[in-house]
Amino acid sequence: MSNKEIIKNYLFSGSKEEQKEKFEIAWDIQQNLEEIKKDMRQKVVEKLVNKIKASNEFSEYDFKDLGLVGGAKWRPFCIFKKNWVLENKTMPVLSYAIEAEHYKYFDLYLGIEKQDNDVKGIPFKGNWQNTKVDIPQEWKDIFSKIYEKLNQTPKNWKTSASWIVWKNFDSYYSGMYKKDFYAEIIERGYDRAVDNDFDEIKSLKKLTEDLLDNFMESYKKGLDNNYR
Repeated sequence: MSNKEIIKNYLFSGSKEEQKEKFEIAWDIQQNLEEIKKDMRQKVVEKLVNKIKASNEFSEYDFKDLGLVGGAKWRPFCIFKKNWVLENKTMPVLSYAIEAEHYKYFDLYLGIEKQDNDVKGIPFKGNWQNTKVDIPQEWKDIFSKIYEKLNQTPKNWKTSASWIVWKNFDSYYSGMYKKDFYAEIIERGYDRAVDNDFDEIKSLKKLTEDLLDNFMESYKKGLDNNYR
């Protein structure tokens, strides 16, 4: 028997008054389900952000939410060291970041994001893997090491004009589309989903922090040349 038939049998069993009551409840659920699911996704993101902020792992870091927590797409939550921010600036040159591909928290991904690619070109314009992008070889060497370290096991890290590296969070947690995701939240709470994402961010930091420090040292030394 299909799910549709099971639901119909449930709705249209019992007295007329019982059927009417069940149908009204089903109608209200259908009308509000997307908003309820959105609230559950939002809670995952909020709990993840709060866990990062409270963690000893990131005790030396600053944070800036540019829209992710509010449900915006392409507006990251940024995680960065104070010395990755230039004097008299508010945003870092590079940062660890979490972003959503779509509005309302769908398709979360993480990585190392550039401050600006198109307008000011900070720290440079274009994808560092593109041979036409003219940046110091020292920077390319650092980014290559980051890319190679992250992809030592099949992790599917990618590059782009805006990101030094990026990838979707592992497992079905990243998309937050499937019924199993919501069923698990109801059954077990939010900890497993939040811990899964937090562990990925922590691993990214562990593997790349020293290399990003090296890049920032090189970048600051080159502020008087064309790569600023």
